[in-house]
Order: sequence, then structure tokens, then C-alpha cells
Amino acid sequence: MKKINILLISVLLVTGCSLNPAGLYDWYNSNEKEPDLIQPTVYTTTPYDKDTNIPVTTNVHITFSEEMDEASTEISFSLIEGTEEIYGVFSWHGETMFFEPIDHLLSNAIYEIIVRTGARDTAGNNMASDFNSSFMTGVEPDWTPPSVDSISPADVSTDVPITTNISISFSEQMDTGSVQSAFTLSDGYSKVSGTFSWSGDTITFNPSDDLGYSTLYYMTVDTGARDTAGNNMASDFNSNFTTAEGLASSPIIADHTIANMVRLDEIPESAIVAAKASLHIAYDHTSHGAQLIGGMTNLPPFKEALGVTPGLYDFNDGGTGGALDLKDDFSDVGDLHSYPNWLYATREFLGWDCNIPGNYSTGTPNYNSNYNVVMWSWCYTIWNGEQVNDYLNAMDQLREDYPQVTFVYMTWRVAGYEEDSTPENWNDHIRQHCIDNDLVLYDFGDIERYDPDGNYYGDKRVNDDCSYDNEPPYDSGPLNGNWAIEWQNTHVQDIDWYNCNSPHSQPLNANMKAYAIWWLWARLAGWNGQPD
Repeated sequence: MKKINILLISVLLVTGCSLNPAGLYDWYNSNEKEPDLIQPTVYTTTPYDKDTNIPVTTNVHITFSEEMDEASTEISFSLIEGTEEIYGVFSWHGETMFFEPIDHLLSNAIYEIIVRTGARDTAGNNMASDFNSSFMTGVEPDWTPPSVDSISPADVSTDVPITTNISISFSEQMDTGSVQSAFTLSDGYSKVSGTFSWSGDTITFNPSDDLGYSTLYYMTVDTGARDTAGNNMASDFNSNFTTAEGLASSPIIADHTIANMVRLDEIPESAIVAAKASLHIAYDHTSHGAQLIGGMTNLPPFKEALGVTPGLYDFNDGGTGGALDLKDDFSDVGDLHSYPNWLYATREFLGWDCNIPGNYSTGTPNYNSNYNVVMWSWCYTIWNGEQVNDYLNAMDQLREDYPQVTFVYMTWRVAGYEEDSTPENWNDHIRQHCIDNDLVLYDFGDIERYDPDGNYYGDKRVNDDCSYDNEPPYDSGPLNGNWAIEWQNTHVQDIDWYNCNSPHSQPLNANMKAYAIWWLWARLAGWNGQPD
């Protein structure tokens, strides 16, 4: 065999026969590629055909069998919902085209993907047939933070009834528990308790008790409130409103005629509780004015020993532990005799924008205090009508500047003068001013003219220590009687009266001052004055 093979090769060589006759295999030596005659197809899509519950934020991806001409493919593509074509932005990566809709897709909608035969590859081959695919979206996720649409009472409302409920409408359905936890209604110090109810997207808060008169209330829904999708509010919602004065129909005057109502337990406990819940009082005075504080301080143990609810008559600076909030001596001025310093101190305490820093004689009110009752007392008697008019004008201006605050007017102490003396006449002038203008008056001087049984000593030159002239004609003799000591001596201590600090006077006088002031607090909180 080897010989034959060799011979054959030799023959081929000798004869010169060609292995590539007529150039039949010349194309193997050419650099040209074989022409691309294959039509492109869609290899895969995202979403897949017949996919469901697709997010409304989805983009469409189409991967082709080969590299495509981008312009013709984009023109031949459609994403359709019903009869509406969806617009968007194209991008490419290799054989894959990406389509990002401009807007989110509709929820629970069927979308059709179409690539028509106008799409061609880079060799110019068109798709042989249209490509169709479809998918269905699911529910659009809720990423939107809820917000407050409306509130009643409206923000910065005034003259709001004390029986009002608070209603808040939200932009969407809310998680009720989170909203109730995030809600607060406060007078700036004490949180108001109450119950909640819902109607759709609206929550209503019903306070347990009537709100206080002439009180600024603050309402907050903090970011703990969330919708049913779990989205929290983006920021706290805050609003405020002021309740009606409730005092304009008639003056409120605390004098000897009402002093016995506390002594005889004729004021409903609910009225005292309401006063403690709604009033924040600032009181400034010197020694005579301290009789109120002395009487108030020892009133709780006296009343509790007689069976009154423990803590009912408690007070302190700040109102902690359910006590009445009373700030005693809120300035370093003293009393009403220091005019205009007491006026400037009041402005500074409640809030005032000075034209000149530190100068409270000019400027504008800027109420930024939680205190809604302010009271000043006198120390000695006034003979000068100009001082009285300065006092009344200043108090009237304060009422105008701070409508959120109740300003309590006051008469001064008795001082052994006759009924028609100048100081007594000016006290009458203050009383009449309060009556004529439906104001609030603590009639310090009137309380000192009567004993608890209603016996009158104003015509006997009664003095601030309760001493009086007990011999007719009561115009020049010594003050050899004392109505407080006489009454104390004929009544039982710790049953009918109690010992307490009473500067310049007797304990019974301070007792009566305390009784009268608690009556006044109850009236300011909305009690109608009718005995229990």
C-alpha cells in the first residue's frame, strides 16, 4: 500500500493536476463575511407574558435575538393600556431595550407590549411578524404621608364655646390607634382628657368636661399618626383656638355677699375642679395682699378635716398634682402703688415686643404666656383720683392688649375712715367702673366691712385689722371693738374658722378672703354661681 500511495502522489505531481480546479474554492481566501439574512426576533421580555400583580412603577425590558437598529425598534414599539399609548424614555444595553414610562402605570390594569415588523436589526432585516405580550399591574403602593385636610374649630379661632368638640379630617384613611395616641389638647400646661370617635377619615375628640372660659387651647397631632398603609405624617400638625369669655353678660364681683359659699360648701366640687383644670393665675402683692395667700394655704387642711375631698383646695406654683396653678409674687414690683412699674411688669410677664429693648413703656403686645388670669393688689389707701384713673386706664388697656387673659380688678383695704371719706369714695368709683363695664372685681375692701353673719361695720370706721368704733356716733372715738376677734371668740376654731397667716389683721379676715377668692376662681372657670 505504501508504494501505491507514493506512486499516486507522483502521478499527481507529474501530471500537474490542480487541487482547486477552476477556482472553485477561492472564497475561502476572501475577507468577506457571509451576508446576514436572518430576521430578528424577541428573545424575552420583562414583565413576562401574562404576568400579574406587576408594580405600577415597573419598566419594560425587551431582549432581542441580535443587535438591533435602535431608531426603527423604538418607533415600532408600543405599550398600550386600553386605547391609550404610554409615553416614556428609551435606553439600550446590548441587545436589550429599556422603556421607562413617564408616569406610574395604573393599578389593576392590563398593558400590552407590541413590537411591530418595522423593527429591524443592524443588517437591515425586519422582524418577520409583530410581537405581542401582555401583563397586569397590581395595587399601587401607598408611599404618601397623610396630612390634615381641615380642623374644627379653625386655627386661631376665638369666642369658641366651652362645650365644643374637636374634629380633624385627614387626607386618607388613618390608623385610629396611632392618631389617638398622637393627639393632644392642652391649655399650655394641663392636657385635656376626653373620648374619641371616628367617621371615615375624621376623628372627633369630646372633652370629658367643658373647657375653660377665656382660655387659649393648643391642639397637636404629632408624627406618630400614620395611615393604614403605615406612612407617618411628615411633620407635626399644630393649631390653637381661644374659648369665649363667658363673662360679658354681667360683672363678676367677689365681695362679702358670696364669701360664705365656700365656708358652707355651697360651691359644687366640679366647679372647683374645673377652676384647677383651666386657670393659670399670676398674683402680685405686698403684705396686705398676702392675706389671700395665708387664707388659701391653711384652707385645705381645715376643709379636709371637715370631710371635704382631700386635695380639693390645693394650689401651688405650676399646678402640679392636680392643684390650682397660682404663681405668687410673679414680679419684684410689689403692688399697684408702684405705677407704671406694675403695668410694665405685667407686659414683660405676658409677652411684649419693646420698641427699645428692655423698655416696656412702648411697643406691642406679644402674648406668649400660659397664664390666663392676672391680679394685683393694693397695700395702702388712695386719696388721689389721678392714681385711680391711671389704674383703671392701665387695666382697661391690658384687657385690650391681652384678650386671652382675665384681669381681676381690686379695691384697697379699709383704713378706719368714715363711709363718705375720699378713699372710700374712690373704692366706690372702682366698683362702679367694674359694674358698668361687666368686669371682674375682687372687692378686698368690702370683705373687711362685714363679719361672716353679714353684720356691717363700714359705718363704724372699721380698720384693716378688723377693729372698729363701737360707740355712737362712731366718728371720733377709739377703735375698741374688733369684729373678727369677737366672732372667733364666739365660735369654735377648726370647726367654724381656722388659724392662718393674716398680715396686719386677724385669721378670720384671711379666712373670708380665701373663701371669696375660691368663689371667684370657680366663676372664672365657668360656674354660674348657683349654690350646690
